[in-house]
Amino acid sequence: MKKILIVSVDFFPNIGGVSLMTHFLANGFVSIGNDVTVLAPANSNQLLEYPAGYSLVTDTESSVKKRSGLDGYRERKRIKAFLSKLPDFDFVLLMHPFYYGNAVLEYYSGKPVATFFHGFEFKSQIIVREKVWVRLLSRLTQVRSLPALTKELARTSPLVFVNSSVTKDVILSTVKRPISVLGCGLQDSMIEEMSVAPDARSQLKNVAKERFGLKRFVLGFVGRLVEQKNVEFLIQIAAYSKSIEVLVVGEGPDKKRLLALADKLGATSRVKFLGAVDEAGKWNAIDSMDVLCLPSKYMQMGQMEGFGIVMLEAALRRVPVAVSTYGGMKDFVLENNGLYLDINKPRKSFRDLLSLIEDDERVCCVTNNAYALLTEQLTYKKIALRAMAEFEREK
Repeated sequence: MKKILIVSVDFFPNIGGVSLMTHFLANGFVSIGNDVTVLAPANSNQLLEYPAGYSLVTDTESSVKKRSGLDGYRERKRIKAFLSKLPDFDFVLLMHPFYYGNAVLEYYSGKPVATFFHGFEFKSQIIVREKVWVRLLSRLTQVRSLPALTKELARTSPLVFVNSSVTKDVILSTVKRPISVLGCGLQDSMIEEMSVAPDARSQLKNVAKERFGLKRFVLGFVGRLVEQKNVEFLIQIAAYSKSIEVLVVGEGPDKKRLLALADKLGATSRVKFLGAVDEAGKWNAIDSMDVLCLPSKYMQMGQMEGFGIVMLEAALRRVPVAVSTYGGMKDFVLENNGLYLDINKPRKSFRDLLSLIEDDERVCCVTNNAYALLTEQLTYKKIALRAMAEFEREK
């Protein structure tokens, strides 16, 4: 049994991609026989709805906005003093490294430490424009700018893990070094509880469509409504054919613009916005979809889809997935288990989607392949095993 410390500035009660992955991966390490401690900032806590097999240590004096400059330098000294009070660990994993990361690397120098980067967050740190005096001090002293700290993390961490090949490419554009793509996953208990057998899929879809009043082929989206998610692409497709309905699950700042676009294109009656839903509502919505679509695009500042966990949830329910080739989705959606969307040619994508939806044998084939990839490689237990192998090699 190994003692593992996982450090994340993003943790419960905040519910998001990094906090959930921190929790599930910690439980994944526990499930393969390890003793795991999660270190999180002030006001973090464990939630009853997310049972934990690990221990939580809260850094009550943390000030997570003090990441760079003179404040960041003082915080790194404080964090190292805090770490000195913790027991010894065999391996350390930085899940959201942009506060604790540099101090942890300095304190645990010589130990196997891995830094896990997710999607756009790496690039968002290195494009920050710090004050001139901070940039100057960064060159002359131990006071560091945020871009300098981030690059130092990527350069000096003994191990670097990423959630997708696109994140790997982003880091490699700044730092040339070995990087391991671990991917994202689902917890094993969810796979046991929520899997759908192939022969049950049709009835489940019909019941779900009736629940939402959907009567046509349904293209679905689940996620935050922001411009880089490119939900407008699906609205454009709905405008091409009255045989298509679009179901949009989620909220976000782009919703008003999307509603206006649907009205402008005469597709309002066939584009249904569900807003935010609970877990049961999410699964019901996914079940109603003929295809889950993630047509994300790159933005000028580099925003992108790091992976897209909802793809795995759709695979669990035997729903085919169609994605753009921008972002990390192409790590999961391969030629034989989904469909690539050409987001620059919505009419062509419409024809490709219709061809998939109308071919029951092909739908069965791609969903079976996607389910197999999920269960064989993308559970948190499997991801924890891959991470452990990397740690052992670094030891």
